[in-house]
Amino acid sequence: MKKFLSSVVVLSVMMFVGSAAQAADKMGLTAGLKVAYAAPSDIYDAEGESFALTDVYGDDFAETLMLINLNLHYDAASAVPGLFAGLDLPMVNHKTTYSPDAEATAFGLGDVSVYAGYLHTVNEKMKVGGKLRVKIPTGVSEYDLEKPDENTTGNGFMHIQPSLVFAG
Repeated sequence: MKKFLSSVVVLSVMMFVGSAAQAADKMGLTAGLKVAYAAPSDIYDAEGESFALTDVYGDDFAETLMLINLNLHYDAASAVPGLFAGLDLPMVNHKTTYSPDAEATAFGLGDVSVYAGYLHTVNEKMKVGGKLRVKIPTGVSEYDLEKPDENTTGNGFMHIQPSLVFAG
């Protein structure tokens, strides 16, 4: 039930953002939507040697991952020039097939990220600043799985990522 409700909330937010984007742009709020799809075929060992997933896990093994990420970005320049903040809401569809009779699937909210930063304008062509991103473990991790046919949408750990930003 928790996975279903989080999925409904994020999908509702995605639909709302599209209709509110025009008004929000005047307030410094922008929204973006990214879609990524992956179907890995190889894995690599510690020495960098490649192995086909089917050689390691069997001929029926296949894995696909689709990510739909909604990004909300707020430019607070009207209050404090150079200040910005944002939020990433990922929806994850993760499927692993082990054999014709066994697969694990998941669809739901992934690990949410919030970030804030500051960009100082050095001259007309260059800005320098910093950014702090915190990834919150809101997705389903391998530690949350209760049945063998479930899959993950997150990793179960909080991440804190400081970074330097150079913009032209």
